Amino acid sequence: MGRLRRVSQAELRRLYEQERLTPAEIGLRVGRSGRTIRVWLQQAGIPLGPRERPRRHPPPPTTDLRRCYYQERLTAAELAARYGVSASTARRWLRDAGLPGRAPRRRSRAPNGRELRHLYQDQGLSTTQIAQRYGVRQQTAHKWLRAAQIPLRPVGQPSQARPSPRGQQDAHSRILRP
Repeated sequence: MGRLRRVSQAELRRLYEQERLTPAEIGLRVGRSGRTIRVWLQQAGIPLGPRERPRRHPPPPTTDLRRCYYQERLTAAELAARYGVSASTARRWLRDAGLPGRAPRRRSRAPNGRELRHLYQDQGLSTTQIAQRYGVRQQTAHKWLRAAQIPLRPVGQPSQARPSPRGQQDAHSRILRP
């Protein structure tokens, strides 16, 4: 932080108008708050016009944004994570670069209630197995079951035993049966 000092009107004008520093940036140089600098600028008769805020995160080149968004199919949130910014910043970058939104993704891959009931209750598949079958997260499969009003098994309760193919016994059942 700069040393605490009063700045002449000529220096204020030079810093604000010629170097195009914000009041906050001038304040950092002279050890004062941006608010104090704004007051000094007004007292000096220097017009304070609307100025664009300095951007803390300049956008990557438009070609990079286009590649990430269209070819790699990253969402705004994934783009934000890649560049270490918020999702709203990534959306602004896309908008400012003139990149129109992608076509909406296809409709939900959720199976109908009857199919879910068959998989979960009759076949005894877990939500993880259902999710893998449809290429979604486990939480999504769980949400589908709740939406279809299918009673959920308690956490950790094993699913119903599935019959072995062709009536064959698995190794575990051979050990338990004489």
